[in-house]
Formats: sequence, C-alpha cells, structure tokens
Amino acid sequence: FFFLDYVGVAVYQFGSALAHFYYTIEPAWHARVQAIFLPTAAFLAWLSCTGSCYNKYSQKPGLLGRTCQEVPSALAYALDISPVVHRILVSPDRTADDPALLYHKCQVVFFLLAAAFFSA
Repeated sequence: FFFLDYVGVAVYQFGSALAHFYYTIEPAWHARVQAIFLPTAAFLAWLSCTGSCYNKYSQKPGLLGRTCQEVPSALAYALDISPVVHRILVSPDRTADDPALLYHKCQVVFFLLAAAFFSA
C-alpha cells in the first residue's frame, strides 16, 4: 500500500503540472517551454515515485534514504509550481485586486508548510 500511495503522489504531481501548465501559465512563457515542460514533469513524477518506492523497499537508513525520496519530489515540485511563481513575479500590477494571485501565493505557502512537516 505504500507503493500505491507513492503512485498516487506521482499522479498528483503530474496532474498539478498539467493544471498549472494549462491554467496558470503566461502565454508568452507557455510558447517557450511547451516542448519540454510536460515530458519533464512526467519524468520527475516517475522519478519521485521510483525514489520513494526504492527507499521503502530497500529501507536505506539516514540521509541516503531520505535523499532518494525527497530530492525527486522537490525537483518535481519546483518544476510543477514554476508557472505559478512565474505568474506571480511577472504580474503587471501586483496591487490589482486579482484574487487568483492571492490563491496562488497561498498554494505555494501551504504546500511548502506541508513539505516541511512531511520531511521532518
């Protein structure tokens, strides 16, 4: 069941990448990264699942086991959230009443908080 959980996490990671790629990305940036974004997101989701399963299967103690599990997940998160961060940074008017920007900022903060609890 741990392995199925890790598959679910990988599917969630790729699903988040899809949603961010099609709903939050700026059009100019979409044109620049469209050839590599989704294949890279799929590879990192697979790597995250594989690293987590390997860690659980081999029971590597200490830093090596945590590295196999957390580094691929961190890389996947960094790629998956990059359209959101890009949109926040290049927003033409940060003082405008755009609730989507606030929701994106909250998403980043809450996920990082959850990641800190997960890795502790």
